[in-house]
Amino acid sequence: MHYLKDSQDYVGTGTAAKILNVSVGTVQSMVDRGLLATFTTAGKHRRIKYDALVKYVKKTTGESLYKNKSSKIGIVYSDKFPPSCLEALENNDNYALISDPTQLIQLGSDIKDLFLDARLPWVNWRLMSRVYQRQVNYVIYNSQALEQVDRVHLEDFAILMSLNISEDLLQGYKVAISC
Repeated sequence: MHYLKDSQDYVGTGTAAKILNVSVGTVQSMVDRGLLATFTTAGKHRRIKYDALVKYVKKTTGESLYKNKSSKIGIVYSDKFPPSCLEALENNDNYALISDPTQLIQLGSDIKDLFLDARLPWVNWRLMSRVYQRQVNYVIYNSQALEQVDRVHLEDFAILMSLNISEDLLQGYKVAISC
């Protein structure tokens, strides 16, 4: 049996079901048939490797996971955001940089992907699982900073990444969603 390692990116069965537009039961059946690579947490929860999900969608449909390739990527960052990355992204129209909770209210519908720093002191992660918008793809970076109970709430609808944000990470994400 494989157990989840913190450094690997994964999604819960609920997120996989949302992405594939199927029920959680269908995702569980796909896992049982070996169609999606998974890890099992110490708590016996199934976590699907995100790259396996991307490959499955591409193989079966020939399409990207995301339809709107022209949308901006929103980045909600903390005071620990790498300054060199901030400088590089500030004048790039492909990104909406958000450092204040009031700016979230002003987000337009062109934001389909939202990166959030797990170290943000003003985010109530447990409440977020109740108010998330289905049309937005959430990526929580620096996820090792989350408490385990918060991870459980988030992993059903968000991608958890233990890495800090970087230009390379964002570029890789953009390449993945455009495939």
